[in-house]
Amino acid sequence: MITNNKTLYSFFLFGLKAYDFKHFEEVVRERVFKLLIESGLAQSQFEKILESMETFNYSKTSNRSVIASMNDMKRHIESF
Repeated sequence: MITNNKTLYSFFLFGLKAYDFKHFEEVVRERVFKLLIESGLAQSQFEKILESMETFNYSKTSNRSVIASMNDMKRHIESF
C-alpha cells in the first residue's frame, strides 16, 4: 500500500514480482499513471500530479494522518 503524505491518496500494489522491486520507482509511476487515466481527472490536475512524482521518497511513516488513511484503505480492501 502506498499513501501520499500530503494528499493522503492511497493505492494498493498487488501482483508484484521480484523484478518489480528492482525497479520499484518505475513500477509505482506506471501504476499511478494508469490510476490517473482511469480517474478521469482534468488534464491540468493530471500534469501536476505527474510533475510531483519526478522525484519521491518512500519510507515507513509515523505520521498519524497517513497511518489513519492507510488503515481506512485496508478496511475498504478487506470488505471487497
